[in-house]
Amino acid sequence: MITVNKPTKIEAVYSEIPFRTLSVGSEPEGLKIIIDSLEYTSPGSIQAREGTSHTIEFKAQERDESSFVSGIDTKYTFKSWNDSNTSNPRTVLLDSDKSYTVQTETQYLVETSTLPEGVASIDGAGWKVKALFFLMYHLIQSDTTFRTGK
Repeated sequence: MITVNKPTKIEAVYSEIPFRTLSVGSEPEGLKIIIDSLEYTSPGSIQAREGTSHTIEFKAQERDESSFVSGIDTKYTFKSWNDSNTSNPRTVLLDSDKSYTVQTETQYLVETSTLPEGVASIDGAGWKVKALFFLMYHLIQSDTTFRTGK
């Protein structure tokens, strides 16, 4: 509150709050990311005033990426952000230009079969984490005969 008892000049001095860039990517690139409830294909970015807070998020995704397996064959799930933060969603303060990349775990669908069909049973089908070794084995049906070429 100001009490005026004589001629007084009151002056407000403003300065413009600068815009900053918030960029969000994914590993691998091209996945859907969410910034402030709006979906983008990564990498995505927004411009906003410095000092504002924004929410970034990654939701699990499934895709059909190969012709080897029919239908959905690849899954991407959240692991962390590139700064090791594991909050998802998370709120970030735009006090400078910021860039985040979501790190994902990739899983591939493995299907098994034999030619001719039914000559063996092969275990190991299902969802497998990318680059993780797993053991496959097969059981040959007892009525199957083999010939050796001599």
